[in-house]
Amino acid sequence: MGKCSVWNAFFDVCLMANRKVIEHEGIVREVRGTLLTVEILSKSACSGCEARSLCSSSEQKTKLVETEAADGETYSIDEEVVVVGSESMGIVAVVLCYVVPVVLMVVMMAVLGGMGQSDVVCGLAAIGVLVPYFCVIYLLRDTLKRNFKFKTKKINK
Repeated sequence: MGKCSVWNAFFDVCLMANRKVIEHEGIVREVRGTLLTVEILSKSACSGCEARSLCSSSEQKTKLVETEAADGETYSIDEEVVVVGSESMGIVAVVLCYVVPVVLMVVMMAVLGGMGQSDVVCGLAAIGVLVPYFCVIYLLRDTLKRNFKFKTKKINK
């Protein structure tokens, strides 16, 4: 089993285990065959609050997401759509981007600290262990892109 097969099996198990979906409304900004670029307005949880004008913590950001068109559907620029992704994609992304790096850093600090290295060496090595990790993530970007797919569907009006 090659490295891509291992990654694909990992994603199949993780992404298919949870069938819950997350939906966000957006606007189509670019159409390239079956690939769409959709702009999503991301709001913080408190942006819907009545007191948001008095509070500095409410914020809105726009994000561009590359999605696949639903089979047989055609889309036009400025069309309102719904972007659909599985909840488990978010969980896998959090694990890969936050949990694994923190675990690597803690393990590196514990191992070097147990060997009697200074705090400076432990800290620098803990940060340094992230360089090869994120290089591997970068090298696997095509595999990750194939496994983290969002779908687009038309809004029923």
